[in-house]
Amino acid sequence: MTPDSLKWLFDGLGAAVLVAICGFLWRRLSKKTPRADGRTSSATVQGSHNNAVALTFANGASVGAPVIIGSTITHNETHVAVQPEQAPIRKVSFPTPLEIQHAVDQTPPFQQDERRRHFIGQKVQWPVHFYSVDPARGGGYDASFYFRENYDSEMVACWVDVDEYPMLKIIKRGHVVWIRGEISQVGRGYISVRGAVLEFE
Repeated sequence: MTPDSLKWLFDGLGAAVLVAICGFLWRRLSKKTPRADGRTSSATVQGSHNNAVALTFANGASVGAPVIIGSTITHNETHVAVQPEQAPIRKVSFPTPLEIQHAVDQTPPFQQDERRRHFIGQKVQWPVHFYSVDPARGGGYDASFYFRENYDSEMVACWVDVDEYPMLKIIKRGHVVWIRGEISQVGRGYISVRGAVLEFE
């Protein structure tokens, strides 16, 4: 074998070794850094208001903002429902002043005071008819009402601040007012309500 042929052999061997090393390094780098091959998968999650939200992924990773499928909006938003302020529901509570009066009247006289104490602490909501408002001892005013328009029933009385309820200064006798509160006393011919809240018709 001539010197020229040996030189050609070793030059070819070196080139082959170099190519093998480059191929090995390329495979190692390819495993560490996977490339996107254009394949996509989709997932659907549930958004607020029961709207389906579609997200597109490539190789398991998110690739941008959600898309629109048909008429479904793909963004996921959280909405807080704000309920409008509603007026209190006006519903007559029981027993009414008439029923309390009847229950006491049907009780033997010796037991009537105990029967009256039975109603203390009960929550009430009644439509009553305005009768009068007078200065109270210690400040404020005592407002009195009747359940019946002809005043043929137990009087319903409560302490009020006329600055809080200026309507009391101008309404006429018989004006319908809703009273809410808690029975504090049942006397002979009257019912006292504490923590009274008034609403005017």
